[in-house]
Amino acid sequence: MRLFLFCGSLAVGKGGAERIATELAAEMLRRGNDVWLGFNGPGSPAYTVPDGISLYRRDRKNDAGFQQDLLGIDPDVIFIFYTNQELLKLYSLVGGLGIPVAIQECTNPERLYRNNWRSKCGRTGGALWERELVASGCVRLRMVMPGYEESFPGYIRQNVRAFPNYAMPPLEGLPVEDRSRKRIINIGGLKKNKNLSVLLAAFAQLADEYRDWDLYVYGGGTPATDSYRREVDELIGHHSLTGRVVFPGAVQDISYEYQRSDLHVITSPSEGCPGCVLEAMAHGMPSIGSSHCHGTNMLITPDNGVLYDGVNEVPSLLEALRSLMGDSDLRRRLGKKAFEDSLLFLPERTYEQWQALFLEAASYKGNMERLYDEQSAVDPERARHMLRSREKFFSEAGVV
Repeated sequence: MRLFLFCGSLAVGKGGAERIATELAAEMLRRGNDVWLGFNGPGSPAYTVPDGISLYRRDRKNDAGFQQDLLGIDPDVIFIFYTNQELLKLYSLVGGLGIPVAIQECTNPERLYRNNWRSKCGRTGGALWERELVASGCVRLRMVMPGYEESFPGYIRQNVRAFPNYAMPPLEGLPVEDRSRKRIINIGGLKKNKNLSVLLAAFAQLADEYRDWDLYVYGGGTPATDSYRREVDELIGHHSLTGRVVFPGAVQDISYEYQRSDLHVITSPSEGCPGCVLEAMAHGMPSIGSSHCHGTNMLITPDNGVLYDGVNEVPSLLEALRSLMGDSDLRRRLGKKAFEDSLLFLPERTYEQWQALFLEAASYKGNMERLYDEQSAVDPERARHMLRSREKFFSEAGVV
């Protein structure tokens, strides 16, 4: 197949969607496909892209040129990673080219349409309608966790494929140091939506009790002048945590950092399929996460980690931390089960599902009417309404 994978933020930084897009492109190339990897320019991908993959920098000021380039490339499938309303613009450019389009929602559905997808009308109902408009014209949709497909009406749901990301296996041959101090690892950097302040507040109340523990926060950070960075620094100072909280930033080999750590904590209130939990599992490490966080609460179980109360956050997280920081046997037992559970998310299993999704999507090329026929068989009235809505949408967008 000839695949055009588009991840607009590929040159912005090292995030989960960017890593998955890069690694997926590499695997699809290894499987014998012709792969293009598109992103919004300028800049270069944050992750290393293997030789053999064709890079495409989209000029957002030249929509017609983007469309003409895609027609020239003539892929079997255009696949788009997204988490926000930018998809509406992208779909207006590629949805009418006669090329099968497939998409991935990189987060859980509720977070998508309540927070990420900001409709011009300013209402959740508007976001839901725009999301359905796009989804109804896509031959396949990939959701990152089973169950998320229920957020679509039946005529679309039949084309949804829901499967988790894979658990990255540990890198071998990394040095293992003799450590006198223990580490809590947190992935997410200085992004306010990662809820780091809750973890700092809970850790602060245990810092004196567990003087041999430190907190390491990995991930792309924001400049020191940023208001949230100042807020975090003030919390660290207020709780006398200077020297006990470390921000290494983004690192090349996160596997090494897991291998140096003892406990993983994720405090995000909302996720899709949190890769950091899967990574911790693959490294035989228990995770602590919010019981109210979709995705997180599907991966962490009482047998492989601890879920704290997502409403009464700080006191509940404090007790969860204490239970694991103070019991090495419990950490080992939960970590062993976490590793066993990670075997359900082996890369090969996930990539087989990706390959099947692309093959299914490519089968629509040259027969795009098939999608409407399939939808009409389930819900003819709604399928007809959305077809007319898409035709009007493309007409107003002025596609090629």
